[in-house]
Amino acid sequence: MDIKRWFLGILILILVSMPVVSILVWVFSPTYPINLMIVDKTVLTPEGNEHRSFNWILKHNKYVKPDGSYYEISDYRGFFPLDSQKFYINDLDIYKDEQLDSLSDTLDMVYFADTYGIYYNEWYRQEDENEHSEIVYGRTSNNDFAFMQKMHEKQKLVITEFNTIASPTNVGVRKKMEEEFGVRWSGWVGRYFFSLDTTKNPELPKWVVNLYKEQYCDEWPFKESGIVLVHESEEIVVLDNSQDLLHEVPIINTDRYYQEFFGVPEYIRYPFWFDITYLEYDDLVVSTYKLHTSLRGDSVLNAHKIPKEFPAVLGDHIINRFYYFAGDFADNPIAFSAVYSRGIEYLDFFLYNNKDLSDRQKFFWTYYNPLMSKIMSDYYGVVNFDFGDDYNPDENTETISFGEEPE
Repeated sequence: MDIKRWFLGILILILVSMPVVSILVWVFSPTYPINLMIVDKTVLTPEGNEHRSFNWILKHNKYVKPDGSYYEISDYRGFFPLDSQKFYINDLDIYKDEQLDSLSDTLDMVYFADTYGIYYNEWYRQEDENEHSEIVYGRTSNNDFAFMQKMHEKQKLVITEFNTIASPTNVGVRKKMEEEFGVRWSGWVGRYFFSLDTTKNPELPKWVVNLYKEQYCDEWPFKESGIVLVHESEEIVVLDNSQDLLHEVPIINTDRYYQEFFGVPEYIRYPFWFDITYLEYDDLVVSTYKLHTSLRGDSVLNAHKIPKEFPAVLGDHIINRFYYFAGDFADNPIAFSAVYSRGIEYLDFFLYNNKDLSDRQKFFWTYYNPLMSKIMSDYYGVVNFDFGDDYNPDENTETISFGEEPE
């Protein structure tokens, strides 16, 4: 037999069998029961993109409910869209304080993926959904904070992200969160846009353009890519790639210790919504954003007292057991086709377009997935150590029924 043909046959056999073996390894891997809650108030469609990537991580790593079933996209608290512009609400506001206390005893962790909410234009679609409109449902409520506080006091893991603290959350709740967790919001939010040309980018909000025109002589001179920054006072700043930026996309930087600890890269571009926050304790900053501005860009930022570098990930899961992700991290339209393939992470470069600066898939595969997988694996070990070796979640943990009214 020709040795070259033999090697080629073996290679083809390996390539063909790899997906099957990968799936079989996933199927026969153990499951890890953990009782958690996802809160998402910004679910426009059943796809649940705002928390979809976290569900992917749960299923891929085989974290299951106490009854052994997998967490599905529909397993969350918040806004539930129905047909014909109908919806229903199932959130923490239906609970009394003593019920929240009981619930915080039951759960191991909570993830507030998005509390921005649903707005009239985007839901009823009677007008331009990219224009400002009244809120239909949303914002972090007093009950949301009370529940976070109870979980935090009981040393349960609390994960929050953009924009749990920011607008439209009211000032009173925001101050309570800032005091409890040590996070301070600057009032600024921002996002990279691959094009600022209103004729080419349908995702460019019209309210951004209108707000800029109101403040700058009724002009919108931008045609290339750039970063838009908006303050809660409606002050707006646009960094134009052609004049103000040396690198058009915000970069998340991570020091060597956290690179090795979480398995994340030294730097990764982040092309979606973020906010500018601060933390009282610098040693709990895992990663930071950096806006790579030119001299002109520096002067624009300085004139508006906006920093070039600010935290991206704040907190820890071992001692403080709280995180704030200063970006829309869980909002990612990740496909579930590879969720059952063990080891798919090593082939992630096939799953995103590195040349597309607005592609969020790369951020998921190279940063969010390893970050959350490490947080979950470490915390799962901590939870089971705290409960003791004889802990049986099926006996000691009440199963949360999503959509069920509290007694």
